[in-house]
Amino acid sequence: MKKYLYLCIMVYVLNGCATSYSPGLSRGYSEIQLDSNSFQVSFSGNGKTSDERASDFCLLRCAELSLSNDFQYFSIVDEKDLGTTMESTSPIVTQSNVKITGNDVKGSSFTYGGDTEKIKKPTVRYKIICYKDRPLSTSYNAKIVSSSIKKKYSID
Repeated sequence: MKKYLYLCIMVYVLNGCATSYSPGLSRGYSEIQLDSNSFQVSFSGNGKTSDERASDFCLLRCAELSLSNDFQYFSIVDEKDLGTTMESTSPIVTQSNVKITGNDVKGSSFTYGGDTEKIKKPTVRYKIICYKDRPLSTSYNAKIVSSSIKKKYSID
């Protein structure tokens, strides 16, 4: 039983945090350059990542790509929510205690687990066009977006 409990604790510790801001295919951000000034940017989170966090991190990556390619502004021309929802059921465990004294037998058992929960794994994808000068009032200032999201999540 101790080995099972230890394993459960390790799984929780390793998976218990929301996805961090880092590159990755199954979790984190990724991008594809579509043209000299356009990109497709994605961010995928785990079951502990909120929709807001996934959206913010995708937006942050858009701002960073704009700045690293010498653009000051960007506009989102297409966005998709590609998140998935799955069900997870915890294992059913029964613990039993038996005490035998002479011909007297006393026992008890306790069963727990079998709970099912829905887990949403958010994935956001934006297609952006980057600009050196602000073309539209609906375009984003990459420096402001980058600094405000980094401040919000305490990213250096």
